[in-house]
Amino acid sequence: MALIFTNVLAITISIPYLTIAIMALGDDNFTKECPPSKCSDNGPVVRYPFRLNFHAMHCGYDNFVLYCSQGNTVLRPPSSGEYNVTSIDYTRGILTITRYSWTPCPWRNIDIANLTGSPFRIMDKMSVTWLDCPTMPTSISNGVVGPIYCLASDRQFIYVARDDIGIWSIPTNCKKINTSYVYADFHYTSDFQLLMSEFTARPQAVLHWEDHLINCSACEEKGHHCESNIETRKSFCSVKGNYR
Repeated sequence: MALIFTNVLAITISIPYLTIAIMALGDDNFTKECPPSKCSDNGPVVRYPFRLNFHAMHCGYDNFVLYCSQGNTVLRPPSSGEYNVTSIDYTRGILTITRYSWTPCPWRNIDIANLTGSPFRIMDKMSVTWLDCPTMPTSISNGVVGPIYCLASDRQFIYVARDDIGIWSIPTNCKKINTSYVYADFHYTSDFQLLMSEFTARPQAVLHWEDHLINCSACEEKGHHCESNIETRKSFCSVKGNYR
């Protein structure tokens, strides 16, 4: 179905020490209080059940709040840091996030977001174990990746291993020092080395929200979009336009 916008409105909002440029997309029939918006030309469209933080609370479902920062669309889970939202799939109820901060050592970004207290959950995750080895092992199994040179020192070689790997597969001179959860696209591959390579090259995670809380997926699948009644705060299916 073709995308049709009867008008495009650019809004600039000035806040002390911060200027945010917002692209608001809508037609004349769409509510003026809750326009589908973007933080940048290439950013995802933010609309119900999400809202940007400066929109009215009824524009989004509880805790589905996103922020604009330097052209990025940012998610701030209550128990974690900041993450870029790179895409939102309203039909499937998922959004893709990456680390907001950048580091020259991608392995420092290996931990997935702590979503405690948020309405989202990681779709696919895997537990991994960090290994500290005083010398470089002569051989490693398929369930171990390393050494990770950007985390190493003269007397320390760091490896990461599947958490379910057998003790016999861990080099005898190495000790476990930490455990992390990472996002792993098992639909793509089950090869541990490839999963870790993909994750560090693009440290992202796919989050899922429960549609039964909002009841919007059937509406989205028909090519329409969900809105919220300002008075009742209940969602309903709008057939006035398509902003997918």
